[in-house]
Amino acid sequence: MKRKLLFVLCLILTLSNVFSQEELKIQLSNSETNEPVSYATVRFKGSSRGLIADYYGQFRIPYKDLDSVPNLLISSLGFKSIEINPKELKSEVISIVKMVPQIETLETIILNASNNDKKNASELSSIVKNGKKMLAKEIVVKAIKLIPKNLSNNHHSTVGYYRDYQIVNNEYYNLNEAILEQFDKGITSHKTLERYNQGAFYSFKQNRNFQIDTVLAKAYNEASKFIENATIEAFGGNELTILNIHNPIRNYNRKSFSYVYQLNEDFVVNHVFNKKDIQFIDDEPIVNISFTTRKRKMKKHFNHIQDNAAQKISNLHDVDGIISISLLDFSIHDFSYTMYDSNKLNPLFNVKIEYRRYEDKMYLNYITFNNRFIIEEGQDVFREISAFYDKELNAFEVKFNNEIDKSTIKTKNFKVRYKGRQAFIKDVEIVSSRVVRINIAEFDDLLTNVYPNDMADIDFRIRKIKDVNGAKIYKRRRVVAYQFREFFVQEVFHDKKLNKNLSFISKVRPLFKAPLNKELDVGSYIINSPLEKRRLKPGINTQL
Repeated sequence: MKRKLLFVLCLILTLSNVFSQEELKIQLSNSETNEPVSYATVRFKGSSRGLIADYYGQFRIPYKDLDSVPNLLISSLGFKSIEINPKELKSEVISIVKMVPQIETLETIILNASNNDKKNASELSSIVKNGKKMLAKEIVVKAIKLIPKNLSNNHHSTVGYYRDYQIVNNEYYNLNEAILEQFDKGITSHKTLERYNQGAFYSFKQNRNFQIDTVLAKAYNEASKFIENATIEAFGGNELTILNIHNPIRNYNRKSFSYVYQLNEDFVVNHVFNKKDIQFIDDEPIVNISFTTRKRKMKKHFNHIQDNAAQKISNLHDVDGIISISLLDFSIHDFSYTMYDSNKLNPLFNVKIEYRRYEDKMYLNYITFNNRFIIEEGQDVFREISAFYDKELNAFEVKFNNEIDKSTIKTKNFKVRYKGRQAFIKDVEIVSSRVVRINIAEFDDLLTNVYPNDMADIDFRIRKIKDVNGAKIYKRRRVVAYQFREFFVQEVFHDKKLNKNLSFISKVRPLFKAPLNKELDVGSYIINSPLEKRRLKPGINTQL
């Protein structure tokens, strides 16, 4: 016992010293496709701590003495678990580590079982065979019914890495990062309203290595920043409150979001299910069940939190989802829910959640939730700022307030009228990046007697041209962006009550106003900032 405590203490001291430290940068990839292995679980061997790889399969391990960093145990559903010796990796580059897809079948597990495990293997075989006979809907119904049994109803807490940020044109903006502890009284308590369910920050900071944009960070309103075809109502809450509300497993008997609504009442009614493959993690059979919404001719509705919202589904939205359920005890391991507009080009929102087993209960491993929103940039639209008539050339020179997209300069996009009569335009030529010349036809003498004082009688009609940023003339540019909130658990405390000596996060005030606590050595946990400043893996399209 003393050796184990000493080992963990060494690990804590190794990670907590932020001075003169180096770090390993690791990316997990599928050995067959080279695609990133998203959200894999990484544990330090001999410790209860670890971290979660991000969407790109990337993570970092800070250290002062590499010899003191224990081996890394990495697991992900659908892949064979691996163990990495950090001393075999280089610190100056991103190390690519391959994970092999798990093609192990039930027959292989039984064949490889030792004599002592033959009985367990036989029982496992029976469980899987029975699971194969069940309908997908039956499995989902049973899993939801057993949530109160499979999730802990005791006081516990999770400590990990929290972040929120925006993605615009595949780049990160306003990346806020924190070490967060969330206290939970248990599954029967109300996640948001229960006074023992609180969050505490031990660190919170905006990462200045990434772009900052105050327009993107401001609150939603109907003018310049809004969620198109959707609303998010989180009791006036901040990003952390919004994130917690969008966990339909933890809030299985509460209202969550369209079209899950209340998981134990509406989810099965509103969706159709299709049983997919069975995968194994630590010899536990997990069945993947895909689902989509059951189409109905009903009033369009996409209000996340509303009592009368149950079972309302719009044909204007499509849903893709996967729920992964253990055939041993019907515990929910993974839940992914993505809603699209009917064209399926850009998701309206996405929720992805994973639970992991600790001892005999399931605890949150990570949750990530993002939603699309629209920014209309600036108060000043793209427009002409001056027009000068050159009588000698019989032409107008028009200057714009931004550089023009030359491909949109076409004669048909310009009209000139004088005292109600339309002039015949010969052509439009580009003079400079912001100036065009509208040449009037030689045979047209409409403007022969026009002088500078007569410019008020000339009417310009310009349409369908854009500036170099894609802004249409006379219209504010619309930018598609995504707001992300994510919490990646690094340690679970199975029996831990609320520490009343801490200062807690308000569930409604902005997170940057939350107090910081010093009771925890934050260096024991890892701020797993993105290794790259741009998105690496194909995903959401943020171009409008």
